[in-house]
Amino acid sequence: MRKSDTRRWSEDGLQARALTVAAAVVGAGVIGGVASSSAASKAAKSQNKAADASIAMQERQLEATRELLSPFVQAGAGTAASPGGQFDAQAYLAQNPDVAADPYYSQNPQEHYNRFGKAEGRQMPLTAATAGQGGSLQAQQDLLGLNGNGAQQTSIDALKTSPLFTSLLQQGENSILQNASATGGLRGGNTQAALAQFSPALLAQVINDQYSKLSGITSLSQNAAAGVGNANLSTGNNISNLLGQMGSANAGAALGQGAGIANAANSAAGGYALQSALARSAAPSGWSLPSNLYGGSGIDFSGTGLPAF
Repeated sequence: MRKSDTRRWSEDGLQARALTVAAAVVGAGVIGGVASSSAASKAAKSQNKAADASIAMQERQLEATRELLSPFVQAGAGTAASPGGQFDAQAYLAQNPDVAADPYYSQNPQEHYNRFGKAEGRQMPLTAATAGQGGSLQAQQDLLGLNGNGAQQTSIDALKTSPLFTSLLQQGENSILQNASATGGLRGGNTQAALAQFSPALLAQVINDQYSKLSGITSLSQNAAAGVGNANLSTGNNISNLLGQMGSANAGAALGQGAGIANAANSAAGGYALQSALARSAAPSGWSLPSNLYGGSGIDFSGTGLPAF
């Protein structure tokens, strides 16, 4: 073998070893960068999915709380009159069990009808007109005359004709007459005066008792309304925190992807520099090296965001 062949074989072997070392460094760096970017994206998607599920649960719990406290709130605040003709969500769910079984559209039945139900020929149930009903707070205001003299008189007349008042009035008058009969003063002026005074005094007592009972209902309603308000506030804060976490996760994923691509690029550049340094440091003086030892390495950088070498 000629000396020049030996020198060329050694040079080729040196270049191959340098390429092998550099390719290993670059490959590890690129793979690590891409893996880091992918992991950040998957972590963000997983956290967003968990946050979405938690938000849906928070909304369901809030709606359940509202339904539980609604009768108590209405007892004090009353119910507003409704003209009817509105979409009846409960009736739509009752008519369509498949919609009621859906996790999303069971909470948004009108959206289902607008998007699918109408085109599928499903019936749209409408609410009936209902009259408003005053609650305990309005009844208290009526007794006090805050809603006008007519409302106050109507409220008092209703108490005077109520079974409670008429029963107490009859019992009291019978007691007065029996007492007067036993003492021989049935036709006396004192008996007539007692009968005349008894009815107004009884009515005043009944009005006071009624107002006190209404106060208890109003207080209960106020506490229920406060409970709904606290539930709304708590749910709003929880959902706000979850949305904040989703935003942080997305931002972290974006930063992670950017860092992964940057690490891969740095690894590629560092590998090229390492390859050249290894080859030149080991080559005897007088040997000529290719101007681009990195070329022809066969490493595929597609999908990494890195330029091809």
